[in-house]
Amino acid sequence: MFHLACIFAAVATISNTSELASALLSDDVDRHFALTGTVASAYSYSNEIIIQDATCAVRIIVPPSSECSPGDLVRATGRTVSDVTGGTDARCIDFETIARYPPPVPVEIDFSKLNTGAFDNRFVRVTGDVRNVMIDEIDPQCILMTLSQGSECVRIAIMAYKPPVRQAFKKLNTLIGANISLTGLCTTINTGFRRLFGRYIGVCDTRSLVVNRPPPADPFDIPLLSELKVHTPEEISAQCRRRTKGSVIAVYGGNRFLLSDDDGVIHNIETDESTLPAYGDRVEVAGVPETDLYRINLSHAIYRQLPKGDVTYAQAVPISSLGSLFSDSSGRGRIDPSHHGKVIRVSGSILDMSSAIPPKTIILKDGDFSLTVDTSALTGDSMRMSVGYRIEVDGVCVVNVGNRNNLVPFQHAAELTLVPRRPEDIRIIARPSWWTAKRLIPVIGVLLASLLVFLIWNRILIHIINRRNRQLLKEQITRATSALRVEERTRLAVELHDSLSQNLTGITFQINMADKLADSSQVKLKQRLSFALRTLQSCRNELRDCIHDLRSQALDQHDMNEAIRIALQPHLNDAKLNLRFSVPRARLTDDTTHAILRIIRELVTNAICHGHATKIDIAGAIDGDRLMMSVKDNGVGFDPTNRPGVKECHFGLQGIAERIQQFNGTMHIDSAEGKGTTVTLSLVHHLANKETDTHL
Repeated sequence: MFHLACIFAAVATISNTSELASALLSDDVDRHFALTGTVASAYSYSNEIIIQDATCAVRIIVPPSSECSPGDLVRATGRTVSDVTGGTDARCIDFETIARYPPPVPVEIDFSKLNTGAFDNRFVRVTGDVRNVMIDEIDPQCILMTLSQGSECVRIAIMAYKPPVRQAFKKLNTLIGANISLTGLCTTINTGFRRLFGRYIGVCDTRSLVVNRPPPADPFDIPLLSELKVHTPEEISAQCRRRTKGSVIAVYGGNRFLLSDDDGVIHNIETDESTLPAYGDRVEVAGVPETDLYRINLSHAIYRQLPKGDVTYAQAVPISSLGSLFSDSSGRGRIDPSHHGKVIRVSGSILDMSSAIPPKTIILKDGDFSLTVDTSALTGDSMRMSVGYRIEVDGVCVVNVGNRNNLVPFQHAAELTLVPRRPEDIRIIARPSWWTAKRLIPVIGVLLASLLVFLIWNRILIHIINRRNRQLLKEQITRATSALRVEERTRLAVELHDSLSQNLTGITFQINMADKLADSSQVKLKQRLSFALRTLQSCRNELRDCIHDLRSQALDQHDMNEAIRIALQPHLNDAKLNLRFSVPRARLTDDTTHAILRIIRELVTNAICHGHATKIDIAGAIDGDRLMMSVKDNGVGFDPTNRPGVKECHFGLQGIAERIQQFNGTMHIDSAEGKGTTVTLSLVHHLANKETDTHL
């Protein structure tokens, strides 16, 4: 039970503004609340109100359709939620107006008692002199104001939704120096990004602003800055506007200039004016005193021109290197404040430039150090340079340190800026090489593009060439095929002419002679007819061989032994064949190969048909420019000196002899009756490639 009670207590609904303020301050999210209170103030153009009860006051966000006025008694229910900045808001879900009463009277507070916490989360009225007005750079809808009472100051945050913030700022800025009263919520709860902003007055409705004393008619009718006798940042921040006179020694940053007053004291001036004075101008400046802990400066200043005297330019003190500005003699990092306002001379290379967006600057680099050169106040050709130039610059050194004030309770890190006084203060020592990175990159781009175009064009050319080569190859194959056909036909015609045509002529002659002898001599008639019959048989065999050659694939073989075997296959019957033809087919033309196959076939046919051989040995080799081959059989043999010839109707050896003569060759026959036959042939032929001789 105790545990459940603790849980119930942890999630209990918030019923008063004091508990809700504590939940918002501790970022207690998702807590439900149900409040009844009086509307102390409401934003003019938003859905935020300040509601208070007997305990305190708190800011809540109501639904857009809610309508209320200060003094209304309302009932609001909702829960706490996280906002975009990481803070916590009280967001109302249901809102109801119960009754209407006169607006509540705020508590008038003394600035000296503000920081005691006695007025936290209370609806209060503050009265003081307007010391400073600025637009919050974090939240552009928020205008920050400083009110002072004697030496005490308080920060005011005004939400300006309508009219536009610039218009509201200009109106409030005219009240600097006036004494005014405002009502708002004194709180330390901040829902913005500045989580540690501290105690301030949140103003919901500027209609509560009352001007008790208008600002001075002459904005320069204020005390002199030199009369200010204070020693702490808090005392300086509590002062109202002050004025001073002097000469402008540097103009920089778009809205700043250095002023050397009549006593030689240098002040940083930050102005809200749209135009800036020029170097050497005599001006009177009025602004809010602030300090960077080194000197007293003026912010949100206005100025007016004074009679101008003679403008002089102090001689620049040469600085050996940029490193000496940022480190001491032992190399430790250090910025020397004594350089502030002094005219120095430095040199280095341009690392970067900014001329399009004010302020115009040059980043000067020397070794490991860089320096910002502010040229925003210069005119003419001062920016007609580029990265890589080596330049020498005379200018006023400005040590930039953020001013400390009650609106911005933190300071920026110090940095150095060099401000040239005139265009002549910037001199070019050396120009960079023409081959800078800016120029090299486009050149490389053009070269890469050209290379890409070349590769594409080369690819297209290769494609066109390959396509043309394929067309030419097809044409060459077609021509070669046609030539082979013509060559084959020519060879066949020669074969038919040399064998069949002559034999048929002989047959015709024999038949004519037989016709004449038909009535005179029967014996001679039979001889003529027998001769014609044998000749006709030879023609038939010759024609059969021609037809076989046309169908045979012997010429297509890459090995001569295989080609010979295919050519002899139909004629071998049961005879045994031994082949040792050591001649590469690639070294023989088709005509030579055809002749060799016809010769060997004729010799083998004679050996089997007439010599009744059962074993045949064929050999071949190349000897220099001669092709040597032999055909040996174990047939019955014959007498070479008494061999039958054409008269006996034997045309084989005669045909071989005629073929050998075409190659300037020789034929030798070694045979005897009962001892078989060996025919040796030698052909003279110019071969395409000569290899190592292989002898029989």
